[in-house]
Amino acid sequence: MVGWPVVTSEHALWEPDLSYLSHTQRRRARGGFESAVVPAIADAQLTLTSELAQLVIAAQQMVSEFDASSLGSVPFASVLLRSESASSSQIEALTASARRLSLAMLGDGRSANAVLIAANVRAMLEATSTPGPITVDTILTIHQAIMRDHDPAGAGRLRTEQVWIGGVSPVVARYAPPQAERVPAAMEDLVRFIGRTDLPPLAQAAIAHAHFETVHPFTDGNGRTGRALVTAMLRRSGIAPHVPIPLSAGLLTNTDTYFAALTAYRNGDVAQIVARFVAATDSAILHARTLRDDIDQVRRSILDTATRVTPALRAVINLCVADGAFTARTLTEAGVPVATAYRIVERLVAAGVLRQERKIGGQRVWSAPGVFQALDRFAQAAGRRTWR
Repeated sequence: MVGWPVVTSEHALWEPDLSYLSHTQRRRARGGFESAVVPAIADAQLTLTSELAQLVIAAQQMVSEFDASSLGSVPFASVLLRSESASSSQIEALTASARRLSLAMLGDGRSANAVLIAANVRAMLEATSTPGPITVDTILTIHQAIMRDHDPAGAGRLRTEQVWIGGVSPVVARYAPPQAERVPAAMEDLVRFIGRTDLPPLAQAAIAHAHFETVHPFTDGNGRTGRALVTAMLRRSGIAPHVPIPLSAGLLTNTDTYFAALTAYRNGDVAQIVARFVAATDSAILHARTLRDDIDQVRRSILDTATRVTPALRAVINLCVADGAFTARTLTEAGVPVATAYRIVERLVAAGVLRQERKIGGQRVWSAPGVFQALDRFAQAAGRRTWR
């Protein structure tokens, strides 16, 4: 593996007001530091070893086959979208149960983590539903959806200040991304790279993700935005046009190698991040197949409570599976008449396959415990990590 552009550096000074630190900390946290200078990659030549290239092709085929086989499970795309969003947030140490996340999607603000993850779900939805090529504006829209509740001032805006990873200042940081004035040009170069059609889509997505994290274009939310960008790229590439692949769940299995691969990328080694994405794909598809089977079982168990299966019942069940929790308004928006919706829901509550939650915004809320159990099992399985 040779020839990929290496991240270089330039000297800069950091002299902010650090009065909140001790004298020793201020002395160590001020002064000169090396900020990254990110190379242009829009036209860079990618050379993979034959072994890695074959693994990439096999992984892409696996993704395409999984996507095609999931077409019959219409609500499953929504289920995977929430799963991928939750897994991406878990890498950032944001966790919430499936029940809390579903309630947060309806406006319940009792769990701060669930509210943040719900924003990630909305961003994933925007990333995967917006047609056309990926532009800088596309990425800004994704970031806006993720961060608008958490950081309204910075949401959807490229940073205008120096940021760093690790430590109390860029002087003592593990990594200092490019200075703010370099970010716009770096992002334009990145979207040119994303627009190429001569690269294996999975490898291209892995490299684009690593490069995005290297540029670190936002003050916060870079990790979640970068992983949402991967979902958008795989959909637009045609290898996963229908369902989002839960790659973040695959990356969770070994976060040490994930972060090490990002570091290696900055030194011109693309092999590690591409290999990490291949391994993440294997793990993601394995867990996603299990989740799909579990969700299908939940759907069948609800259907089995009915003596007659009507289109209205199918609509209610699809909503249960897709959203986990819902209101009468969401049922009517799905085309189920109000009286029919209440009659079906009350019967399913009596059968024990739905339960009534506390009201949100004055609206009655119901949920499907079986869906939450399946999603929580997925999160537990996908979140099992190895540290070697």
